[in-house]
Amino acid sequence: MLEGVSRGAVLRAAFVAAIAQTNPGRSAAEIRADSVGCTTSSNPALTVVTCPSPGLRPDGRLGSCTSAQSCVASGAVSSPSKFSPAWAPNSLSPESRDVARAFRALCSAVEEQPGVNVDVRDEARFYLHATAVSSVPADGTDDLEFLLRPPSGGQGCTLSFRSATQQSVYVYPLTQPLIDQDSHMRRLAQIRSRLGWEELGLASDSALEAGMPLRQARNFFGLQFQGIRAPDDDDYDD
Repeated sequence: MLEGVSRGAVLRAAFVAAIAQTNPGRSAAEIRADSVGCTTSSNPALTVVTCPSPGLRPDGRLGSCTSAQSCVASGAVSSPSKFSPAWAPNSLSPESRDVARAFRALCSAVEEQPGVNVDVRDEARFYLHATAVSSVPADGTDDLEFLLRPPSGGQGCTLSFRSATQQSVYVYPLTQPLIDQDSHMRRLAQIRSRLGWEELGLASDSALEAGMPLRQARNFFGLQFQGIRAPDDDDYDD
């Protein structure tokens, strides 16, 4: 084990070596890529397998995560390290029963996330797709997908999501890809915090509510939409 050497330093060294040596070769990663219709870029230092996979499945659901992906998804129930619970507006929020309003809030929260660009905003199916630059590799692409389900059976709106890096990086002599879950988790947590929504299955989310800024509080209680303006701090200035 290398002590005192960060993963970032290892990755930088690997990419420098990759740039310096461009003679292509095949690897187990390339064979895997061929089998699932992905593309491969390979040299003596590393292999990068690219598998863009955004979009709804034939059954109308979001995709899950493969074992080789840096990925977090609400549908990855068979992979605990990649699973994160679906979200929902608080049951007292007007967004909980108004799917169009909830979708507008979602779009705003994603559009405000630094480094994220919205590519698809499907208001008919309440589906949102966005992209961002990945952490590993540093020039890769992250797909962010969100699918909002209307209220049903006494339950309010629920949001499924998937955040996955298109590229899987294999650095010689490693046979397993480099996985970076943290960047996906952080970005998703920031979007959820901006929304003020809860994770399904949790009894409460008091930490999130305590840190919710005034703009989210207004949205949460629906004051602006009822013709009532929540006071700003400036209203109390002398």
